[in-house]
Amino acid sequence: MKYEIIAYDLWGNEDGGWEVNGAYTTGVEVEIQDVDNDEEIFNVVRSTGYLHYGVEGTAIELKDIHIDGDPDYSL
Repeated sequence: MKYEIIAYDLWGNEDGGWEVNGAYTTGVEVEIQDVDNDEEIFNVVRSTGYLHYGVEGTAIELKDIHIDGDPDYSL
């Protein structure tokens, strides 16, 4: 399956969660096949260079990413 990385503009809310303020296409595509766990998915996405640094300039790690969704639509 091929997926495009979508960048989300998230805002914190009073309940300690997040609200999506906007979603933006990046033009960065990844191909993910036969992966067994979130770490493998993370490594494929990271190999694009897109997840190198976070907003505050720190390296993004798997613990910072939430991977969930319908495998035929989104991760």
